[in-house]
Amino acid sequence: MKRINSIDTLRALAILFMIYCHFVIFLSPLNDQYKWPYFFANHVIGDFAAPLFFFLVGISQVISKNPHLKKAFLIFLSGLIFSLIIRGPMALAEWDTLTFIGTTMFILHFLKSWKPIQLFLLAALIPCLSLLLRGQINYLSYWGDKLEFVPGISDFFPTILADPSEEYKVLYNFKDVFIGFFLVGYFPVFPWLSIPLVGMGVGKLIFSPLKKFNSEFMISFSGFIMIIVACSLAYIAQFHSSDPATSFVSILTFYPQSFSMLILQLGLCLFLFGLCRKFLDNKQLQSPWMIYLRLLSTFSLTIYFIHHMIVFWPIYIAGLLKGNIEYYYTNAMNSWMALLCATILLALLFPFLKFWQSKGNKYSLEWILKHFSA
Repeated sequence: MKRINSIDTLRALAILFMIYCHFVIFLSPLNDQYKWPYFFANHVIGDFAAPLFFFLVGISQVISKNPHLKKAFLIFLSGLIFSLIIRGPMALAEWDTLTFIGTTMFILHFLKSWKPIQLFLLAALIPCLSLLLRGQINYLSYWGDKLEFVPGISDFFPTILADPSEEYKVLYNFKDVFIGFFLVGYFPVFPWLSIPLVGMGVGKLIFSPLKKFNSEFMISFSGFIMIIVACSLAYIAQFHSSDPATSFVSILTFYPQSFSMLILQLGLCLFLFGLCRKFLDNKQLQSPWMIYLRLLSTFSLTIYFIHHMIVFWPIYIAGLLKGNIEYYYTNAMNSWMALLCATILLALLFPFLKFWQSKGNKYSLEWILKHFSA
């Protein structure tokens, strides 16, 4: 598949955002002394890493020539393997990024003949269904039973952004695993499927051989309007008591993905894609920075695996030596040190990935997927 600068750039940004976010939230504690670097990593960039990935998954279904169903199964399987080796057997049903991507690719395969307007309408319907379905369960019972307002931004907007008090609790019975997959896991089908659906619709508008739409400005402008709407909803919601899991007018929450957060994430995806499409595509860009971004994009799934190993395995080993495997989890260093470690890793990735690419990408996750899905 021909490299497309806008897609490579956005996928690389998603990787950059994810690495900075994960180093900070998994290695450092949240406290008043370091609330701003933590807020920056966890929310300013962290809340948009996964949405960018999922948006590009939708676009990729339009431009990719690979068999989607076999690849979808392999990515879903790799997600289960990832959960097993990074978080342990109790994390198999957390329904994280890779299992969601595999599920998404499977669903989108059967929607490949749909027109953009049909995809956009389905994407609009899914949040409505999500709010309705989440109203039938106690969402927060899986996440510590309460929300806590986020330090940092709360100094200016005390009740505009919140996180659950605990991480997702996996309950291993059929009902709760099923509910987790569709509604309450880290990345459940509802409402996250809206983002790749919009990506697929935009991909059909832009990259279809029969495309009649060529306005990057309209894409970015639509995204800008969605950002304004999302921020307005979240601001208004501060003065009304509402459940982010079940209300359209709600504060910003990532877990549960509130309606305002979904609109904000989609808006940013559209805004950035329109800009990148306008200024980066159809140009021969060979700067060191662009070469680096292409490398991050080419090895994105492999980097997803590797950076989690680099984050988790050392603190688990150190914790075992200490007598408690989770002793250093979220407590290994302060947030500034975690950001520095992430920066060092990103710098080292350039020569490492360059060398790997010179060897034909052999045994990378992308190489494995290509060979086994052919």
